[in-house]
Amino acid sequence: MRSNDSSSTKLSSTNLKRLKQYRKEIEKIDAGIFRLCLARVIAAEKIFKFKVKNRLPLRDRKRESVIKNRFYKALKQRTTKARAFKFICFLIELNAKYPV
Repeated sequence: MRSNDSSSTKLSSTNLKRLKQYRKEIEKIDAGIFRLCLARVIAAEKIFKFKVKNRLPLRDRKRESVIKNRFYKALKQRTTKARAFKFICFLIELNAKYPV
């Protein structure tokens, strides 16, 4: 994967069009991810407040493990599995570190 975007200027118009389509696809996906992440954060805040109010432990490692395993099993492609799984783990850890 190239880090220099100037390589797109060397593409034919057909390939440049294809690249733009791929980028639009990513932008749509990103918008969906943002909406879902925001919804997840809001739900996690509700859980946090509930746990504080009811004097429950803030972290539930068993629950975190269930979530991680569910995502891991859902991932089909071996090439993307590790990166996607790390991303899910990152979200879980981030939520645990910054609950509100």
